[in-house]
Amino acid sequence: MQTGTLPRPIIWAEPGSVIPLGRPLTFWCQGTSGAQNYVLISSKSVQIWSENMIPVSGNKAKFTISEIQQGHARGWECQYCEASTCSMYSDKLKLMVTGFHDRPSLSALPSPVVPVGENVTLQCGSPERFRGFVLIREGKPESFWVQESQPHHNGLFQALFPVGPVGSGQNWTFSCYGHFENELVMSEPSNMLQLLLSGFYRRPSLSAMPSPVVPSGKNVTLKCGSSMRFEGFVLIREGKPESYRVQESQTNHNGLFQALFPVGPVGPGQNWTFSCYGHFENELVLSYPSNVLQLLLSGNFSLYKEGVLDLYRVPSHNTQAGLSQADLKLGPISTFLGSTYCCYGRHSLTLLWSEVSDPSDILVADFSISISRSNTGWGFHITDKINSQHICGLHREENSSHS
Repeated sequence: MQTGTLPRPIIWAEPGSVIPLGRPLTFWCQGTSGAQNYVLISSKSVQIWSENMIPVSGNKAKFTISEIQQGHARGWECQYCEASTCSMYSDKLKLMVTGFHDRPSLSALPSPVVPVGENVTLQCGSPERFRGFVLIREGKPESFWVQESQPHHNGLFQALFPVGPVGSGQNWTFSCYGHFENELVMSEPSNMLQLLLSGFYRRPSLSAMPSPVVPSGKNVTLKCGSSMRFEGFVLIREGKPESYRVQESQTNHNGLFQALFPVGPVGPGQNWTFSCYGHFENELVLSYPSNVLQLLLSGNFSLYKEGVLDLYRVPSHNTQAGLSQADLKLGPISTFLGSTYCCYGRHSLTLLWSEVSDPSDILVADFSISISRSNTGWGFHITDKINSQHICGLHREENSSHS
C-alpha cells in the first residue's frame, strides 16, 4: 500500500488536549472526501486503533475513549486511506491527563496588570518537588510551555515563564500544572490567571474616605473616580494583585463618575497600598493607573521631655476631620513639669519614628505672697521663689496709695 501521496490529515481532541482523569474524550481525524478508512495511532506503543472508529462524513471520523486513564497521556496521530493509497501521519497531538497531584499556584510578576506592548513573567510554584511545570494558555492548549523546576529561597519549587509582548484582541488567560517524570501526566490545574491590559485611557484618581490614616482593626472606603464616563473601575492591591475587585461606575453629585470600595479591617503586618483603573465594555482593557494610595495605620504618639530618656507613649485616635492625634496628660501641676517638650509619631506598619515636632516650652512658676503692716499703712509683695525675683507689690497708706 502506497503512503504519502495524499494530503496530510488533521487531528484534534474534544473537549481538548488537556483532559482530567476519568473524563470521556473524542479524537477527530479529518482527511479527504474520498477517504475510506481512518486509523488512530498511539506513538508510545505504535498501537493502531481502528475498531472504535466512527465515520461521520466523507472526510472525517471520530474515535471515542469513554474514560481517560494515565496510560492515555501520550502522543497521538491519525491516518486515512483511499483504495490502495494511504496518507502520511498527521501532526502529533500530545494528550495531557491532569488530576494526579496537588495543584500549584500561578501569579504574575510584578503584577497581572500589564501595560500594552510590554512583557510579564508568570510564576508557577508549589511546595511539591515537581520535576517541572507546564503553562497553558486558554484557547491555545496545543502551544504549551514546559520549564524545569527550580528551588525558591522560601523553600518552594517554581518555574518562571516569560510572556509577551501583550496586546489587545487576544485572550491572555493562563493556568499551570506540575509534573514528575512524564510531563504529560500532570497535577490538578492551578488557579486561573487573567492578565489585564492597561494604558488605553486617561488615569482616574484614588482617595480614602474619610482619611488614609486608619485605626488598626477599622474599615475605610476607597474612592476611584474620573471625569470620563467609565462603565466600571478596578481596584488593585499591591502584593495581592490577583484578588482585584471590580465595581460598576456611579455618578456623584459633582457629575463625576466613581466607584466605592470598602476595605478592611486593616491591620499591621500587611501591605495596604492600592491603585485603581477605569474600563469601558471590556473590563480586561484598562486605563492608565491612578495615583498610588497607601493606607497608614494610626499608631502611637510619644512625648519627649528634655533631659529624660524615657518616652511617654500613648495610642492615637482619629478626629472628625480625619486627623490622627493623641492626648498626652502630664498630671498635677508641679515645678517638675517645667521643661521643653517635643513629640514623635509612628505608624503601626513600621518601627520608624517620624521627624521631631516643633519644641514647646512649659513654664511653671512657684509664687510666694507676703503681707506687711506698719505705722503708716499696710502692703503685700509677690515673689517668684524659683528665680528669686520680685514680681510686684502694693503699699497702702491711710490717706493715699502708690505701687
